Amino acid sequence: MPVTCSHPVELETDWGDRIIRYLVIREARKYLTITVYTDVRVVVRAPATQSLESVVDYVQRKRAWIAKHLSRFQALPPADTPRYESGESHLYLGETYPLHVERSKQRGVALESGRLLVRVRPATGPRAVRMALRRWYSRQARAEFEARLARLQREVPLFARLSFVLRVRRMTSRWGSCTSRGVITMNPLLIQASPACVDYVLAHELVHRLELGHTPRFYELLAGVFPDWKDREAALKKTAIIAT
Repeated sequence: MPVTCSHPVELETDWGDRIIRYLVIREARKYLTITVYTDVRVVVRAPATQSLESVVDYVQRKRAWIAKHLSRFQALPPADTPRYESGESHLYLGETYPLHVERSKQRGVALESGRLLVRVRPATGPRAVRMALRRWYSRQARAEFEARLARLQREVPLFARLSFVLRVRRMTSRWGSCTSRGVITMNPLLIQASPACVDYVLAHELVHRLELGHTPRFYELLAGVFPDWKDREAALKKTAIIAT
């Protein structure tokens, strides 16, 4: 008789000398997914009808993949915690801009005179600056992603006739995703990376419209668009993105 559970279950497994702890969440869904977060949490989401034994068996078979991503996230240099005060640096399309906070009746964010100018109401603190930046990054990301996707479709014959729907929302451990129905979701924080890295992620998701999995054909198609995609991927991993 299959084992079932209705509440999240914390389990662990091992890979070499590493202990991998993971949380199993059973919910209404069709497929099982494993997500490794940048804070080294491992969460397994499984269909409510799937037995716990089969979930554990699947995780056992994916231990090498999980361990690889855990090691990658643990090797990242710790990011400075932003204080959202004038003088600190923030990224936009690969360039570093000094932050200048101005208390004013006007509100808004703009790149002005080589600095990132944030206007917030008087008597507001860092949280107001943070939220203003978050909204600005999201708006800029959508506009930039739409423009770059349109350019890729104009310039790359492979992408010319592809149809898709663009969504922009924050994700914990991914820059982008593409569903079988053509919904491309992009992380607005990617707007902090260089244009070359942004184009790489956008092209990566467009290729998924032609080949959903990471198969040899997928990488062959991606290399046909950007022969240097590995260099772009490596550069993206080194970019000190700040989660506003």
